[in-house]
Amino acid sequence: MKKILILFYYPKKKFSISNKEIRNFKKNYSSIILYNSINRDNSYKFKYNKNNLNNISKNYKKLDIYLDIKKIYEIDLFLKKIKKQNKNKKIFISPYFMSGVILEEEFIFYELSKIYKLQFVRPELSFIKNRFILAKNFFKQPYILKKKTYFTKREFDEFKISYRSSMQFFSEIINRSYIKSNLNLILVKILNLFFNFRLNKKPKEYALVILNNNRNLVALSNILNLKKYLKLILNKFNYELVFLIHPNTNLLYFFLRMIKNKHFYFQNKRVIFLQKPKNLFNLIENSKFIIHLSSSLSAQSLIFNKKILYLSNNPIYIKNISNVVSNIKKNFKFLKRKSSKIDIRKSDKFLINLLLNSVDIKGELKLSKKIKGDTSTYLRNSKETKVKIIQSLLNII
Repeated sequence: MKKILILFYYPKKKFSISNKEIRNFKKNYSSIILYNSINRDNSYKFKYNKNNLNNISKNYKKLDIYLDIKKIYEIDLFLKKIKKQNKNKKIFISPYFMSGVILEEEFIFYELSKIYKLQFVRPELSFIKNRFILAKNFFKQPYILKKKTYFTKREFDEFKISYRSSMQFFSEIINRSYIKSNLNLILVKILNLFFNFRLNKKPKEYALVILNNNRNLVALSNILNLKKYLKLILNKFNYELVFLIHPNTNLLYFFLRMIKNKHFYFQNKRVIFLQKPKNLFNLIENSKFIIHLSSSLSAQSLIFNKKILYLSNNPIYIKNISNVVSNIKKNFKFLKRKSSKIDIRKSDKFLINLLLNSVDIKGELKLSKKIKGDTSTYLRNSKETKVKIIQSLLNII
């Protein structure tokens, strides 16, 4: 079956690719179609009477994600024509960029791809921070590639050891990249005089709750009632609850928002808040288990052989793994047992599947154990590097 590739670019930016890039794609696709948002025909008058299209906007609005209804209809018209002209061809849709934040066009193309039975894929950095994947949905699940990154069991074990040791280095880079506000810290201390929460205290026995600062991922994951389930966890276990706050989160706004939303569980003496811990490795390693909301760091804890309890209806990055990863509504007992060799093999299988279906910073099907260098390189990589990764991924599906 011949394949067609539809590419789109950043909103309101001119989109063009070189003949060399097109020739590169022609090895794998019979046709390359570009969607250029700034060159759309604005003369077409829509009636805005299609329920399936209007529902896309309504459903995302419920998540506080607002999509331009006109843009939905424009892209729908674009895809409808392509689908009609290519009924018997496999059609892939992909952004020709990599963004940490899901953009409006991505939401629209993804939803419309389901209507027209097209395959949406999204090039992105995986939760393993030196591996790049094609995500098949917004829950960060990898699309299965035709070609694989092969490695031995020994190489995989060495990779895990190297990755764990690199996390402290990565944490130090991230912490240095965010500027501290002395005024905010003073105001947080004043606020603490009234509410007496525990901030940056050393925990003893604890479960680790890792917080994300990506609003879209929080909305998509459909997080459960935190007040209800965190209280349940505190009742079920004698551990402390440690909330790891993202280094880019404004602490003052964070606590003010909790007060406004009446999340007064933060005053519980068994609840601790940490931001920019000195030793991230030890914080994860010494935790009893991980509570996952939508952060990539909690997914990375599988590399530490940690058990994960997720508090959402739509888990981001991870999936149910018997006795390793579970929804709070299903099972508590597995958290009280130490990870067995069988449990570790299950989490390793999940990690191996991601590594097999990913490429490195050079867009190559190689498993590098030099995590430290690759991670720092990604933080300053160029547009050309990203394009190479995208091309590599799209040419092996």
